[in-house]
Amino acid sequence: MRRTIPAAVAAALALSAFAAAPAEAATIPAIDRPLVYIAAVIPGLGTSLGSGVVVTPGGEVVTNAHVVNSATRITVRDLANGRTYSAHTMRLDLADDVALLRIEGASHLPTATVGTPVKGQAVSCVGDALGTKSVPAPRVTGKVTSLHATVSSPVDTEGGRVETLRGLVSDTCETWPGDSGGATVAASGAVVGLNVAGRFINIGWPSVESYAIPMRTALRDVNA
Repeated sequence: MRRTIPAAVAAALALSAFAAAPAEAATIPAIDRPLVYIAAVIPGLGTSLGSGVVVTPGGEVVTNAHVVNSATRITVRDLANGRTYSAHTMRLDLADDVALLRIEGASHLPTATVGTPVKGQAVSCVGDALGTKSVPAPRVTGKVTSLHATVSSPVDTEGGRVETLRGLVSDTCETWPGDSGGATVAASGAVVGLNVAGRFINIGWPSVESYAIPMRTALRDVNA
């Protein structure tokens, strides 16, 4: 997940982790069924670990562009059936930090029910926190605090280039690297956002505030 700060402040960090860990077998809760864990091989950087949300039974997955950008190989683990698949990028929108993947050889996958975020509503943020590949997926709870947040994140630490995302949902969930591309889920089970960034105070601690791209916005962007 991006380490990011409201535009009024400064600083940032991606919520994608670089590491790998063994998976566990367990009963899959309904909230996890449209979720996948992503491992993307990035030349010169290693393996970027993140999450994604399945949006079609045939294996289309929405995630963050920063999880898979420049990847030479992508694998995903579907939490609903426990299988690991190869995947490829169908669309990459760096400006809005969304990507559409296609899982190869997948069918009849559970898909997300999409909802609209509401200020003050209770939500759970679900994803591959710290790249542990845990099943069930780690989840944290919080509430939506804004529907129009703006955050800035450095995307080129040497060159000082900063990327700004607008129109985000902010919430009080404590997220970690690896949660990027995971789901922000309402109490109804509807996915209302795509985890994208977190505001961090200290390295090694979870974010004090998290940000998500509204799910309907993410779908519009990847289908534009």
